[in-house]
Amino acid sequence: MKRRKVLSVLLGGGATAALGGVAVFEPDLITGPPRTQGDPISLGKHHNPGNVTEYYPSNQSVTYRLQGTENLTETIPFTEWAKTQSETIAANAVLQAIHSRFDDEVTGISIHRSRQYLEKALRVLYVLNGDGMPEMEAPNVPFEAILERAPSTVDLTVVLEGNEYEAEYPVVAERVTLDLVDFN
Repeated sequence: MKRRKVLSVLLGGGATAALGGVAVFEPDLITGPPRTQGDPISLGKHHNPGNVTEYYPSNQSVTYRLQGTENLTETIPFTEWAKTQSETIAANAVLQAIHSRFDDEVTGISIHRSRQYLEKALRVLYVLNGDGMPEMEAPNVPFEAILERAPSTVDLTVVLEGNEYEAEYPVVAERVTLDLVDFN
């Protein structure tokens, strides 16, 4: 009987140690970059964002102009097109919101789409200049200010010919340092 008690205490302690071991890791290793804390943005409905040349109701597909081209088009399902459109609209809205939430122009940031927290997210990059990139502007506001003021989420609905695609994107911020690589 004493043997069973000792085993249960050891196993219970081992489980506790294993569970407690998770707390030793830094949260960024588990969750990714920190979430921003600013007021969220709700963009409402965006009807036909503008690059559609034709919609096919029979199979719910969209022919649209590829960005940066005059005559090059692609036909894809509505949901795929709307997803790309919503990400672009949301990313632009985050940058506009950041710029509007500071008195002076903000430099040294960019935005990218990424996968964080097991879902799509918009990632604000706080770009620090490493060595050898003299023309690059450094951020002119503290990283913590970006965390406080950048929108925490963006939600919107893309609408085309009665079809709707709703999306909500969390926003994260990350410091990155760019260094010039010399391959010579």
